[in-house]
Amino acid sequence: MKVLVISVAITKIHPIKLTLNLEIGYITKSEKTDKKT
Repeated sequence: MKVLVISVAITKIHPIKLTLNLEIGYITKSEKTDKKT
């Protein structure tokens, strides 16, 4: 929860951070998918 709040606060100041977080999330999902496959 705290991490999410901090991320949102940073995102409001630096919108680029949001894109970076989305990219990291996508990569993480890709890695999980690869492991399942």
